[in-house]
Amino acid sequence: GANYWKPVQSGGLQHSDTDEISRLSGGAVVCHPEAFRLQTPCSPDRAAEIDNCSLSVAGILQGVPDVSPLVIEGAGGLLVPINPRETMADLFTALGGVFVLVSRAYLGSINHTLLTVAEMRRRGGFVGGIVFTGEPNPASERSIQQHSGLPILARIPQLGQLDSSSIASVVASVGPELRAWWSTL
Repeated sequence: GANYWKPVQSGGLQHSDTDEISRLSGGAVVCHPEAFRLQTPCSPDRAAEIDNCSLSVAGILQGVPDVSPLVIEGAGGLLVPINPRETMADLFTALGGVFVLVSRAYLGSINHTLLTVAEMRRRGGFVGGIVFTGEPNPASERSIQQHSGLPILARIPQLGQLDSSSIASVVASVGPELRAWWSTL
C-alpha cells in the first residue's frame, strides 16, 4: 500500500531498482522517478563525478514525491557518499520519518547492522526496527536485537525465484505484521 522512491540510481538504468519494484509488484506499487539517474554503477559521488553532475541533499530533496506512505530506498548503505561532504545518512536525516534497517546474515553483519543503528541514532534519526532477509541466523538476529533494542519487524526468506508470485507470497506472510507495526507509529 506504500509508494516507492529511490532518490539516486547509479548504473543499471535499463533495469533500475524502480523498474524492478514496478515489475515485481505487477504495477500495484506506485513508483516515482529517481531524482538522479547516473550512468556508472558505483557510489553516487563517483558516478556523479563521472557523469559531470552535482549531487546534494538539497538537490535530492527537491525531487521528493509528496505522497504518504512513501518507502525510500537508499543506495549502498548509510555512509555512502553522495558528494565530498554529504552521505546517504545526511539525506535520510533531512528526510526525517522512520528508518527501517534491512539486514541479512553474513559474516560481519552484526557489526555492520549495529554500527548503522548507532550512527542513525547519533544523528537523531528514528530507527523503527529491523527486517532480516535471506537465510535465517537466529543467533545473529538475537544479538542484533539485544544490542540494538529494536524490534524485528519481519523476516523475509531467501527466495529461489524472484517474481511477482514469490513477492506476493512474502507480502501475504509479513504484510499484516508490518501493517500492524506501522499503525502504532
